[in-house]
Amino acid sequence: MKTVDITELLSKNRIAAKAKLKRQGLYLPRRPVFARPKLPSNLTDLDDAQLMALFVRFTRYQDHVHGLVATAEIDEHAVETMLEIAKARYLAKSWTGSSSDRIAVAKAEATLDVQVRDYDDQFASCKALRKMYVVLFDSLTRDASVVSREISRRIGRSDGERRSDRYTP
Repeated sequence: MKTVDITELLSKNRIAAKAKLKRQGLYLPRRPVFARPKLPSNLTDLDDAQLMALFVRFTRYQDHVHGLVATAEIDEHAVETMLEIAKARYLAKSWTGSSSDRIAVAKAEATLDVQVRDYDDQFASCKALRKMYVVLFDSLTRDASVVSREISRRIGRSDGERRSDRYTP
């Protein structure tokens, strides 16, 4: 099996997962039409409508990136499985049944096999992409939390202001 086959298999896994979601009436969030939101340094200067719009942009981007994380995890698992199969095939074909055959040597040789290396490289690539998506998702989550805290602060403040307004002559 070559890298092209890996790409086809990954595509099949993703398509199958998305088809199952669709049958359940569910869909992965699409990429928002706007750029990734940035947390402004003057968050308290935003009016309420701007603040809520920013919060919505963060949560929509979080939804999208979390879908990317899930897709990357599917890919990573598929390639990891293919890597383990390739290693097992190599070990099985090189095993003579002799007691002098050593598992450690066979595993080392399997690691040097071109096909096993190809799968290992693909696995490392999928894992790296997933990790980058997780970092992006975590960053968006932290920024959305900051915006949420500002919303909560304003709500708490506005309750006190409304109470004091009722008792002001």
